[in-house]
Amino acid sequence: MRACGNNFKYWTTCAGVSWWFGAMGTEDRGPGLVWGALSAKNWKTYGAAWIDGDDGIQRFAITQGTPGDPLTIKPSASVALEPIWLMISPHPARDLRAYAEAAAQETPPREAREAPFGWSTWYDYFSEINRDIVLDNCRIFQAWFPDVENAVCQIDDGYERYFGEWTAYTDGFPGGLAPVAADINARG
Repeated sequence: MRACGNNFKYWTTCAGVSWWFGAMGTEDRGPGLVWGALSAKNWKTYGAAWIDGDDGIQRFAITQGTPGDPLTIKPSASVALEPIWLMISPHPARDLRAYAEAAAQETPPREAREAPFGWSTWYDYFSEINRDIVLDNCRIFQAWFPDVENAVCQIDDGYERYFGEWTAYTDGFPGGLAPVAADINARG
């Protein structure tokens, strides 16, 4: 499989790539594979599935970590990879629940608490954002919900030049994230 996305040579939002978990099967929704990361203690996990050439053989690969993930391993030390859950399944889409149960056993859900209320760039703009889009939407959100305490205005993705390079900003964020965060925080 060839890398797609950028010059870091790793898979991003390419066809067949999924972060954290996924399922693959035949076109008629028959047997296949369900997979998923069971934890994220050191880095992200993603997988890719594709059909190789004219032979129609399905291929699958898992990658852990992305460029820029900070992890230093001292000489003669080791780091365990994140545990991966695999299941050959007669109906992969239906068996995603089995993965969810296994992930909950490995990494139990946090205690319930009040969910934050807010707005996120991802669901409206994906990675096509800039400073003005963020600030305008946060202003609108605040005007619509002036009495919400601890509201969240989340910049999800799209501010960084490359995924994994968290401090190299796109032209849409000429001063980086600090002035944008300061403007949002100043509004309460």
